[in-house]
Amino acid sequence: MLDLDKIVVIGVSHENLSLLEREDFMRTRPKYIIEKLYKEKEINAYINLSTCLRTEFYIELNSNISIDEIQKLFSVRMLVKTGIEAIEYLFKVSCGFYSVIKGEDQILAQVKSSHSEALENEHSSKFLNIIFNKAIELGKKFRTKSMIAHNALSLEAISLKFIKNKFPNIEDKNIFILGIGELAQDILTLLSKEQLKNIYITNRTYHKAEQIKKQFEMVNIVDYKEKYKEMFEADVIISATSA
Repeated sequence: MLDLDKIVVIGVSHENLSLLEREDFMRTRPKYIIEKLYKEKEINAYINLSTCLRTEFYIELNSNISIDEIQKLFSVRMLVKTGIEAIEYLFKVSCGFYSVIKGEDQILAQVKSSHSEALENEHSSKFLNIIFNKAIELGKKFRTKSMIAHNALSLEAISLKFIKNKFPNIEDKNIFILGIGELAQDILTLLSKEQLKNIYITNRTYHKAEQIKKQFEMVNIVDYKEKYKEMFEADVIISATSA
């Protein structure tokens, strides 16, 4: 019989921490901490859902450590839910209830991806598999029946629409993007269709920025140490970091 009380979720998101606070949280290497607990058999399994707006760990506990003890390993205030509340929370995340754009499809794809990554690296469990498969199934069914995402724009499309409303002559503007994650790449895909030339990107890891330039030749790479200088010269700044 499944013991629902063994399932917990801890993490941070745009709803409970600011961008700077989330960046501080990421500097504590949360995935390393949770992975260490798993390797030392302090927890049975975990799945990490990480997006530009949230970093969450869905964990199956055992008797070796409590959720309170796990919380003490982190120095920031975190979202914490246990048992049926944690499972319901995942279902709502998968349905897009907590997304900036309610019901958007991207979060469902990210839930699928996080589950696949856990399966591939063998740190999921039968219990978590059941819950995540149900969350994915529910996310699909909810969107189909509610039609919540019908004619809805993605976050990146809304961002571009907002920029174009503010700057009708966008082709003359300098656009600076911080980060090169999934959201940044989606935005670059849209910007590339506008045939813009004054697009600048920066990332802590320079060679990753170079990889993005191979995909989007129109971008200019800014050294991460020079980011503040570029910010002052930019007309539009888009923060798309993974924190």
